[in-house]
Amino acid sequence: MLNQPSNISPDEINGSGTVDLSAGITISWQVSGDSPLTAYQIVFYQNNAASTQIASTGKVTLASPFWGVNYKGETQFFSVALTAAFFSSAGMSNGNEYKYQITQWYGSGSNDSITQATASLLLGRSAP
Repeated sequence: MLNQPSNISPDEINGSGTVDLSAGITISWQVSGDSPLTAYQIVFYQNNAASTQIASTGKVTLASPFWGVNYKGETQFFSVALTAAFFSSAGMSNGNEYKYQITQWYGSGSNDSITQATASLLLGRSAP
């Protein structure tokens, strides 16, 4: 079983949440637990009281399971690169705040997943 995604980047909570959406971003997180990551989904929301959903990667099934540690027992982070086109097609742009949540699957069943409890926060801002 997997634990919630942790050590997520980018995220304003850890000071890494200011990103240039027009350049695309890479989202990474620590995968921990005694089962491998087999699929993921990242859902983006407006940062408002209604948390209006505006974009999603959909469920992405991995070709090979991803374990949270390597053969030496060292922590490994999983990462996903999202293009500028992904954000612009969703109407997401610099100058706005968004939040997102990651769901991880560790099996093929619909109950074999866990979603982060607290959303991560992004602030879109053009690079200087």
